[in-house]
Amino acid sequence: MTGRPFSLIVTDTSPLLTLVLAGSLDVLLRPGLPVSIPDAVYIEATRVHGAPGADQIVEWINENLESVRIIPTDIGID
Repeated sequence: MTGRPFSLIVTDTSPLLTLVLAGSLDVLLRPGLPVSIPDAVYIEATRVHGAPGADQIVEWINENLESVRIIPTDIGID
């Protein structure tokens, strides 16, 4: 064992969009694990301001910065 803590990794926009439209993004925080969102997923989910759920996802992340982090990727940078 490496001793590193586990985390949830949201690898696709579908869970974010489904949970935000259900008003249930906090479900991701219930296990008490850090939530990692690759920047490419974040960009895809939030790039169109005013799209259903986009602003709420940004707001939720900003409200939970101690538990939710955006992970940089080469794809997201491009």
